[in-house]
Amino acid sequence: MGLTLRRILLTTELLEAARVRADALPIFQNSHRKEQANLVGCIGEIVFDADFSHLRQFRVIL
Repeated sequence: MGLTLRRILLTTELLEAARVRADALPIFQNSHRKEQANLVGCIGEIVFDADFSHLRQFRVIL
């Protein structure tokens, strides 16, 4: 199976949704990036969910 890459546009709406999610998360004491780590993680979650939501029909992602 080949590897397929896609570009995802990080819109203002997407970044704001990620910021809201990140603000609700705790910051771990030993985190090097602090708030930025939560924001990056939340951006990744939103992009993954939006891009791969079609896989739920195959029960690959629950």
